Amino acid sequence: MKGFNKDQQVVVIVLGIVLLLVFLFRTYHPTLWPIRSERSLHQSESFKGIVVEVTGKVKNPGIYIFEKAPVVDDAVHAAGGLLHGFYLDSDLPARVLKNGTHLLVTHRGHSKCVLKILDITPRKRLILGLRLDVNRLSADDLALVPGISSGLARRIVAYREEYGPFKSWEDLLPVKGIGRKNLERLKQYLSLD
Repeated sequence: MKGFNKDQQVVVIVLGIVLLLVFLFRTYHPTLWPIRSERSLHQSESFKGIVVEVTGKVKNPGIYIFEKAPVVDDAVHAAGGLLHGFYLDSDLPARVLKNGTHLLVTHRGHSKCVLKILDITPRKRLILGLRLDVNRLSADDLALVPGISSGLARRIVAYREEYGPFKSWEDLLPVKGIGRKNLERLKQYLSLD
């Protein structure tokens, strides 16, 4: 390799080998390092599961996917259990969690844990492919949805505040900026729960 000194030649060869290994690894182990297509999780027929985020006084906070609706105890166990020295003093460990739940484990006093059952934030829900409830979102959260501008989000919220919650998809059609075509596209991101 003309123009390179000995050290530079070694660096180029090592980088080439690393890139080759990465390519081979991705080719032969796609499940360990998935290559995403343009399709989102909303459009994927294979994405099934109950998504629960566990944070706070647990060993491994994070987002977990369960095959069936977990109870609080299952979610805490998936997150590695409580941090050393903490315990749950609640009837909630048997409570069933729904898709999109955020389980926050906080503490009261020295070692007693308190559970707060919340919703995963709208931004995370979109990233995870979970639908957002159009009847509960603020204008700022609605504007996160692809195809909804901040102006349209404000009009949706204003219409909802004036006429009440949307009970069917057709209830959204009177909002200026939502036609049938746009509504069909938005259904993949929104729900009427």
